[in-house]
Amino acid sequence: MVDDLGATDQWPNYTTRARELGFEAVIGVPLNVHRTTIGVLNVYRDTPRAWSHQDIESCEILAAMAAGYVLYASALQDQTELSGQLQQALQSRAVIEQAKGVLMAREQIDDAAAFAWLRNASMNANRRLHDIAREVVDGAASGG
Repeated sequence: MVDDLGATDQWPNYTTRARELGFEAVIGVPLNVHRTTIGVLNVYRDTPRAWSHQDIESCEILAAMAAGYVLYASALQDQTELSGQLQQALQSRAVIEQAKGVLMAREQIDDAAAFAWLRNASMNANRRLHDIAREVVDGAASGG
C-alpha cells in the first residue's frame, strides 16, 4: 500500500512509470485461492491520499471476487481442454477400431492380431498408431 508514490523511494522504475501514467497512490491486494496467491489486484488513484479501512475492505472484496473468476476461468479452460482431448481420443479410437476391422476381414485374423499388426507397423515406421490406422482405413475405402 503506497499513499503517495511521489514520496517513496522504493521501486524507482515502477513509481516513475506509474506517475507518468497519472497515478499517485496504489494498493496491491493478493488474489488468494485455497491459501495460494494466484495474482494481485492493483488499485490506483490519481491523487495521493491515505487508504481508509473502507477502501481496503472494498479492495479485498474485489480481490476475492477476481480470484473466484480467475479460478472459474481456469477450471473452465481445463475442462474445455480435457473435453477436446477426450473427443480426439474417441475419434482416434474409432479409426483404430475401423482399421482393425479392415485387417480382420482382409487378413482373416482376430481382433488381438489386428491390433498387434497396427502396433508393429506403428513401431516399425516410427509413426503414430492413429496415422497407420487412418492409412489402412483410407486404403480400404479407395479399394487398396
